[in-house]
Amino acid sequence: MATPGHTAGTVSLVLNTDDGVWVSSGNGVAAECYAPRASRIAGLRRHAVEWGHEVVLNANTPERVGDHYDAMILERSLADPSPEAPFPRVLPLSELTGSRLAPGLAPTFVQGGIASGTIRGGSVETRSQVA
Repeated sequence: MATPGHTAGTVSLVLNTDDGVWVSSGNGVAAECYAPRASRIAGLRRHAVEWGHEVVLNANTPERVGDHYDAMILERSLADPSPEAPFPRVLPLSELTGSRLAPGLAPTFVQGGIASGTIRGGSVETRSQVA
């Protein structure tokens, strides 16, 4: 699905699995960026409340802020809620993880990955051409 926000050509993968609908995206860095008021990261939660934001951007492409915001709202709207936490099933391409180098910046919740379905493939024909 086209979600031009982070960059002009950004797309998000929407998966309808046995587990529900997931969205994989590069628009946010953590599931909690899609529901920041439920975050235990104080600065993230405070920013959302003070500025009235429904989502929090990763902010490394400020020239497309409006498109980026809209894309994250769309992704959040399509993803099913997680049964384990108050966050949508959005799986960031580069998911925020905790580190001793950044104490206090551990995510409230980590999606971790998707395990659903079976990958099936057929034979693949490979051709090479030497010029």
